[in-house]
Amino acid sequence: MPGVEQVAPNAWQRSETKGGQEGSPPSAAWAVRNSSHQPGSWGAPSAWQAPSPPQRRLPVRAIVAIVVAAVLVLGGGIAVVAWAISSSSGGGFNNVSTLENSIQSTYQDRLSSNGVTVTNVSCVGSSNRQYNCVLELSNGLSVSHHVTVSSDGTHWVSDNTP
Repeated sequence: MPGVEQVAPNAWQRSETKGGQEGSPPSAAWAVRNSSHQPGSWGAPSAWQAPSPPQRRLPVRAIVAIVVAAVLVLGGGIAVVAWAISSSSGGGFNNVSTLENSIQSTYQDRLSSNGVTVTNVSCVGSSNRQYNCVLELSNGLSVSHHVTVSSDGTHWVSDNTP
């Protein structure tokens, strides 16, 4: 177009003047005549607007799989916590191996003066917080004990002592 030159991509400059000063911007009439926009069309969609970025959408199967996985993970976590709470029942001597170790240590201290040692202790739960325990001694004897553990699992008592 005569009188206008491109100085950069999408940048135009007048190269000759017609009745104006050198370097002044083109008149409004030139802009309307040489633009795809009409007066009053600013803000309306035009061919020069950048396209909107594509929207990312997950397929329905992926969404269902994510929801199912989340439910399984949460359900599994709740199950593990519930199991841990129910199996510990307050912790301490409500754990069978902890109870067996404590019984062996306690009776070992009591019997060591007689030269007898506790070689093994086996306990089986008989009801809530109650256990039947068998102590095997180095002299070949086995001694049965009925043991009750406190509700908080901090101590135990036996129905008999050696």
